[in-house]
Amino acid sequence: MAGCATNYQDIQSEQYAGAVKSETSEFDDKIKIEGPTLRTTHTVSLLDMYHNAFLIRGWKDKQTGEALGHQIYVRIRYASGSWAFFQSASFEGGKQAEVSRISSDVSSCTAGCTYTEVVGVEITSALLEQHRTNGLRLRINAKSGAHSIIEFPANYIQGYLDAYNQPSWHRDVASRFSLINLLIRKSNTQQFTL
Repeated sequence: MAGCATNYQDIQSEQYAGAVKSETSEFDDKIKIEGPTLRTTHTVSLLDMYHNAFLIRGWKDKQTGEALGHQIYVRIRYASGSWAFFQSASFEGGKQAEVSRISSDVSSCTAGCTYTEVVGVEITSALLEQHRTNGLRLRINAKSGAHSIIEFPANYIQGYLDAYNQPSWHRDVASRFSLINLLIRKSNTQQFTL
Protein backbone atom coordinates (compact mmCIF):
# COMPACT_ATOMS: atom_id res chain seq x y z
CA MET A 1 0.00 0.00 0.00
CA ALA A 2 1.20 3.43 -0.83
CA GLY A 3 -0.20 6.88 -0.30
CA CYS A 4 0.41 10.21 -1.96
CA ALA A 5 -0.23 13.48 -0.17
CA THR A 6 0.87 17.04 0.41
CA ASN A 7 3.12 17.26 3.45
CA TYR A 8 0.57 18.76 5.83
CA GLN A 9 3.05 18.30 8.72
CA ASP A 10 4.97 21.39 7.53
CA ILE A 11 2.02 23.77 7.91
CA GLN A 12 2.07 25.68 11.20
CA SER A 13 -0.86 25.52 13.63
CA GLU A 14 -1.38 29.30 13.26
CA GLN A 15 -1.90 28.82 9.52
CA TYR A 16 -4.47 26.09 10.17
CA ALA A 17 -6.19 28.30 12.78
CA GLY A 18 -6.32 31.16 10.28
CA ALA A 19 -8.01 28.89 7.73
CA VAL A 20 -10.80 27.83 10.12
CA LYS A 21 -14.11 29.40 9.10
CA SER A 22 -17.47 29.81 10.73
CA GLU A 23 -20.96 29.78 9.28
CA THR A 24 -24.41 30.62 10.61
CA SER A 25 -27.50 32.60 9.68
CA GLU A 26 -30.48 34.21 11.34
CA PHE A 27 -32.27 30.86 10.85
CA ASP A 28 -29.71 28.85 12.87
CA ASP A 29 -29.31 28.47 16.61
CA LYS A 30 -25.76 27.12 16.15
CA ILE A 31 -22.48 28.25 14.68
CA LYS A 32 -20.70 25.73 12.46
CA ILE A 33 -16.91 25.98 12.77
CA GLU A 34 -14.98 24.18 10.05
CA GLY A 35 -11.29 23.41 9.68
CA PRO A 36 -9.58 23.49 6.28
CA THR A 37 -9.95 20.54 3.91
CA LEU A 38 -7.05 18.12 3.59
CA ARG A 39 -6.70 15.83 0.56
CA THR A 40 -4.91 12.52 0.10
CA THR A 41 -4.87 9.64 -2.34
CA HIS A 42 -4.74 6.13 -0.92
CA THR A 43 -3.57 3.52 -3.47
CA VAL A 44 -4.65 -0.05 -2.79
CA SER A 45 -3.65 -1.60 -6.14
CA LEU A 46 -3.02 -0.53 -9.72
CA LEU A 47 -6.75 -0.28 -10.27
CA ASP A 48 -7.95 0.82 -6.82
CA MET A 49 -7.32 4.37 -5.66
CA TYR A 50 -9.25 6.24 -2.99
CA HIS A 51 -9.25 10.04 -3.26
CA ASN A 52 -10.01 11.48 0.17
CA ALA A 53 -11.05 14.99 1.19
CA PHE A 54 -11.53 15.43 4.93
CA LEU A 55 -11.79 18.01 7.69
CA ILE A 56 -12.85 18.48 11.29
CA ARG A 57 -15.92 20.56 11.99
CA GLY A 58 -17.79 21.45 15.12
CA TRP A 59 -20.77 23.37 16.42
CA LYS A 60 -21.34 25.90 19.20
CA ASP A 61 -24.52 27.36 20.64
CA LYS A 62 -24.92 30.80 19.07
CA GLN A 63 -26.12 32.51 22.26
CA THR A 64 -24.00 30.87 24.98
CA GLY A 65 -20.92 29.69 23.09
CA GLU A 66 -21.34 26.21 24.59
CA ALA A 67 -19.50 23.49 22.66
CA LEU A 68 -22.02 21.15 20.97
CA GLY A 69 -19.68 18.57 19.46
CA HIS A 70 -17.24 17.77 16.68
CA GLN A 71 -17.26 15.58 13.59
CA ILE A 72 -14.65 14.23 11.22
CA TYR A 73 -16.17 14.84 7.78
CA VAL A 74 -14.79 12.54 5.06
CA ARG A 75 -15.48 12.41 1.31
CA ILE A 76 -14.08 9.30 -0.40
CA ARG A 77 -14.14 9.05 -4.20
CA TYR A 78 -13.13 5.82 -5.94
CA ALA A 79 -13.55 3.89 -9.19
CA SER A 80 -15.00 0.41 -8.82
CA GLY A 81 -17.51 -2.12 -10.07
CA SER A 82 -19.73 -1.55 -7.01
CA TRP A 83 -20.26 0.48 -3.85
CA ALA A 84 -17.82 0.00 -0.96
CA PHE A 85 -20.39 1.07 1.70
CA PHE A 86 -18.15 2.80 4.28
CA GLN A 87 -19.76 2.08 7.65
CA SER A 88 -17.30 2.29 10.57
CA ALA A 89 -14.10 3.91 11.77
CA SER A 90 -11.16 2.41 13.67
CA PHE A 91 -8.84 4.63 15.68
CA GLU A 92 -5.27 3.71 16.53
CA GLY A 93 -5.39 1.42 19.54
CA GLY A 94 -8.51 -0.37 18.25
CA LYS A 95 -11.32 1.93 19.41
CA GLN A 96 -14.25 1.62 16.99
CA ALA A 97 -16.86 4.21 15.99
CA GLU A 98 -19.90 4.14 13.76
CA VAL A 99 -20.06 6.53 10.84
CA SER A 100 -23.06 8.55 9.71
CA ARG A 101 -23.78 8.45 5.99
CA ILE A 102 -24.11 12.05 4.83
CA SER A 103 -24.43 11.51 1.07
CA SER A 104 -23.47 9.24 -1.80
CA ASP A 105 -23.21 9.68 -5.56
CA VAL A 106 -22.31 7.63 -8.62
CA SER A 107 -21.03 9.05 -11.92
CA SER A 108 -18.93 8.27 -15.00
CA CYS A 109 -20.15 4.73 -15.59
CA THR A 110 -18.30 3.66 -18.74
CA ALA A 111 -15.84 0.93 -17.72
CA GLY A 112 -16.85 0.76 -14.08
CA CYS A 113 -18.20 3.71 -12.14
CA THR A 114 -16.85 6.52 -10.01
CA TYR A 115 -18.45 6.45 -6.57
CA THR A 116 -18.41 9.14 -3.91
CA GLU A 117 -19.34 8.42 -0.30
CA VAL A 118 -19.48 11.17 2.31
CA VAL A 119 -19.49 10.08 5.94
CA GLY A 120 -19.12 11.68 9.36
CA VAL A 121 -17.50 10.33 12.52
CA GLU A 122 -18.64 11.96 15.77
CA ILE A 123 -15.75 12.77 18.10
CA THR A 124 -15.38 14.50 21.45
CA SER A 125 -13.38 17.54 22.53
CA ALA A 126 -11.49 15.21 24.89
CA LEU A 127 -10.35 13.02 21.96
CA LEU A 128 -9.14 16.09 20.06
CA GLU A 129 -7.29 17.40 23.13
CA GLN A 130 -5.70 13.97 23.59
CA HIS A 131 -4.30 14.15 20.02
CA ARG A 132 -3.34 17.84 20.06
CA THR A 133 0.40 17.06 20.22
CA ASN A 134 0.68 13.78 18.29
CA GLY A 135 -1.99 14.01 15.58
CA LEU A 136 -4.93 11.72 14.88
CA ARG A 137 -5.10 8.73 12.53
CA LEU A 138 -8.13 6.63 11.76
CA ARG A 139 -9.23 4.06 9.23
CA ILE A 140 -12.62 4.32 7.55
CA ASN A 141 -13.87 0.75 7.00
CA ALA A 142 -16.25 -0.44 4.29
CA LYS A 143 -18.67 -3.34 4.23
CA SER A 144 -16.88 -4.53 1.08
CA GLY A 145 -13.63 -4.98 3.03
CA ALA A 146 -12.07 -1.83 1.56
CA HIS A 147 -10.70 0.88 3.82
CA SER A 148 -9.16 4.33 3.65
CA ILE A 149 -6.67 5.89 6.07
CA ILE A 150 -7.26 9.46 7.26
CA GLU A 151 -4.58 11.42 9.13
CA PHE A 152 -4.72 14.82 10.80
CA PRO A 153 -1.30 16.19 11.81
CA ALA A 154 -0.88 17.62 15.31
CA ASN A 155 -0.61 21.17 13.91
CA TYR A 156 -4.03 20.81 12.24
CA ILE A 157 -5.69 19.69 15.47
CA GLN A 158 -3.96 22.37 17.52
CA GLY A 159 -4.93 25.10 15.01
CA TYR A 160 -8.53 23.86 14.80
CA LEU A 161 -8.89 23.70 18.61
CA ASP A 162 -7.27 27.12 19.09
CA ALA A 163 -9.76 28.64 16.63
CA TYR A 164 -12.74 26.64 17.95
CA ASN A 165 -12.01 27.58 21.57
CA GLN A 166 -11.95 31.32 20.86
CA PRO A 167 -14.65 32.76 23.12
CA SER A 168 -15.47 35.41 20.55
CA TRP A 169 -17.21 33.09 17.99
CA HIS A 170 -20.64 33.33 19.60
CA ARG A 171 -20.27 36.96 20.78
CA ASP A 172 -19.27 38.13 17.31
CA VAL A 173 -22.17 36.29 15.69
CA ALA A 174 -24.71 37.34 18.34
CA SER A 175 -23.62 41.01 18.06
CA ARG A 176 -23.72 40.91 14.27
CA PHE A 177 -27.28 39.54 14.25
CA SER A 178 -28.37 42.00 16.96
CA LEU A 179 -27.03 44.86 14.84
CA ILE A 180 -28.72 43.51 11.69
CA ASN A 181 -32.04 43.13 13.54
CA LEU A 182 -31.72 46.66 14.94
CA LEU A 183 -31.05 48.08 11.45
CA ILE A 184 -34.02 46.16 10.02
CA ARG A 185 -36.33 47.45 12.77
CA LYS A 186 -35.11 51.01 12.24
CA SER A 187 -35.57 50.81 8.48
CA ASN A 188 -39.10 49.45 8.96
CA THR A 189 -40.07 52.41 11.18
CA GLN A 190 -38.52 55.17 9.05
CA GLN A 191 -40.62 56.98 6.48
CA PHE A 192 -38.97 57.54 3.15
CA THR A 193 -40.03 60.40 0.91
CA LEU A 194 -38.96 61.24 -2.58
